[in-house]
Amino acid sequence: MKKTIIILLLIISQGTETIYAQSKQDVILVNQAKDIIYNGNQQDNGRALALINKAIEFNPKNAEAFCYRGLLNNLAGYNKEALIDYNNALVLDKTLAIAYKGRGIVKDNLHDYKGAIADYDVAIKLSPDMVAYHYRGSAKMMDGQTEDACADFKKSCELGFSYGCSDYQENCK
Repeated sequence: MKKTIIILLLIISQGTETIYAQSKQDVILVNQAKDIIYNGNQQDNGRALALINKAIEFNPKNAEAFCYRGLLNNLAGYNKEALIDYNNALVLDKTLAIAYKGRGIVKDNLHDYKGAIADYDVAIKLSPDMVAYHYRGSAKMMDGQTEDACADFKKSCELGFSYGCSDYQENCK
């Protein structure tokens, strides 16, 4: 569980500088929620969710808010709600690599490995990073694509992701 939380936080933390919100109040609320998520503990996620919901009320076009709500729903095990949030973020901004990664994780949770791989493919095309390669490798491994999975684990490792290195050593040698 701790590994999943760390990886999910890494996913959301990458690329957020490209996300633009339209109103000042929603940005403040999202930043407060991010502070809780990164510096609090899991019991504080309810407070973070309340702030994110308020940010969405202020600005229903804030794609970053939908991404964070997707993250919080995913952490709480609400896959269906997380999927809706990531879809909403992508309706608002189809270039959000972090939304594709988050949605891919939800699809992994739902055992939709081909759908997850497709989302990770887009995320990697938009913004290649170690986490996306690792998660795509995991989905490929679950889908029986061992050789391709190992290539992704290796790439993730080369980019500096220790879990990619561990999975490469464990599954590919």
